[in-house]
Amino acid sequence: MTINTILNEGLNGIRQSQQEMLKAANEIARAGTTANPGSVAEIEGNSSPTSIESSEGVRDNTGGGAGLVEPLIDLRIQQRVFDASARIVRTADETLGTLLDTKA
Repeated sequence: MTINTILNEGLNGIRQSQQEMLKAANEIARAGTTANPGSVAEIEGNSSPTSIESSEGVRDNTGGGAGLVEPLIDLRIQQRVFDASARIVRTADETLGTLLDTKA
């Protein structure tokens, strides 16, 4: 492997991690904001929305909190992937600098 290839792999890891972080952040932002499609009365304040119906039709009284767990875990995992990819780029950069200093 060349230094250029290693740098590219590190940068690709950073890009992919950023995309996955954005996905997880969007899921976190949307958690708890989805209501029943037919519950206009709840939106207008005519009824108190104490539970929401999941896509499986089962009532969920957690207020969407359970939907936050996986995106938060994904966000933490992607943070670690991002950090590891950044370390790869830093190490390749230091190695390249050392090689240039040795050549000079």
